[in-house]
Formats: sequence, C-alpha cells, structure tokens
Amino acid sequence: MKYIKQLVGLLLLIPVILFVVIFVTDNPELISMQLLGFSIGTLSSGAWIMLSFVVGGVAGLLSGSVIIFRLRTRLMLLNRNSNN
Repeated sequence: MKYIKQLVGLLLLIPVILFVVIFVTDNPELISMQLLGFSIGTLSSGAWIMLSFVVGGVAGLLSGSVIIFRLRTRLMLLNRNSNN
C-alpha cells in the first residue's frame, strides 16, 4: 500500500512539474524586484510568480502546522485531565 501511495504521488507530481516548466518558459520577460528599497534580483516573470506561489504555500503550511500543534497539545492536556 505504501508503494502505491508513492506511485500515485509521483504520477500527480509529474504534471505539476511539467506545468511549472511550461509556465516559466512561456513567460520569459525579465523583471527586477525590490523589497524595502533593496533589489532582490532579476528573474523572469514566470519564475517570480512560481516563487511567490511556493513561498506562500510554505508559509501556509507552517502557520497551519503551528495551529495544529497547539490544538493537539490542548487535546492531550484535556484528555489527561479527564482521565484523572
């Protein structure tokens, strides 16, 4: 079962990677970005969009995992108190 899940995950990942490569190559216009007055680099517009998508996804996962950790800790404490 573990190998089937890995195979399905890989089969779903391949079209996503293909989409990203096509998107970045179809948007080759160079864009220079600045943040708080500092230049943070020059990349193609497709690369900036994909980079912002990835950074936003990671930020969402991190913030969600913090909330889940707090809720699990609270649940564990409530279960411990109800058993006493």
